[in-house]
Amino acid sequence: MPTLDPLRFFKLIDRFGTASAALDALPDLAKRGGAKRQIKIRAKAEAEREIEALEKVGGKFVAYGEAD
Repeated sequence: MPTLDPLRFFKLIDRFGTASAALDALPDLAKRGGAKRQIKIRAKAEAEREIEALEKVGGKFVAYGEAD
């Protein structure tokens, strides 16, 4: 199953204004682009596990558009 890489997602955010709007538009964009399968979006729990692991080693999560 294809995944949505960060660079493409950032471009969709720029185009649609917010992450939520970009995610809402994704199924239609994929269909119009000829995708034969649904694009996989990572689960919230998976992202939370990655953030927890990052913090355990002293890292800090910085989201796209934040000053840091």
